[in-house]
Amino acid sequence: MTRDEFALWQDITENSRFQWTEDAIFRLNGRGAFYYIGGEDGGYMRIHKDGRLEIGSYEGAVPHIGEAVFMPKSEKQYADFNEAFTAALQLGGKQFLVDMFGGTPAVLPRCPSSEKTSVLEQIKEAKDALRPKKETGEKSRKSKDGVER
Repeated sequence: MTRDEFALWQDITENSRFQWTEDAIFRLNGRGAFYYIGGEDGGYMRIHKDGRLEIGSYEGAVPHIGEAVFMPKSEKQYADFNEAFTAALQLGGKQFLVDMFGGTPAVLPRCPSSEKTSVLEQIKEAKDALRPKKETGEKSRKSKDGVER
């Protein structure tokens, strides 16, 4: 991890100090939903795909929540994910509702402009770029090995 990436992760973690934040990576990996608040040390709610709701605290989210040590305080099995999510909404209260559905997304830091684009991004851009078309009537000159000249 570069120094700039470390700073970006710290900013994202700091943004959770006073508002509930969803860990989108947890959701995108198909593991359920994970919400946390408190910055480097705070509280969390984890909703597993099978409907299990886990509530607890964490410490040491430096530079990001994935590095924290989690200490479950309570766990309850619900019929399904939706029922567990409803319970999480009730437990989180008004602040959780506003933070998750208030329409004001967390302000994420911008990537430093000096940082170069990744190789994968450069390849994608190159593939997406329009290639110049040959003028009509222009003959393609290929060598014996099939390379165009």
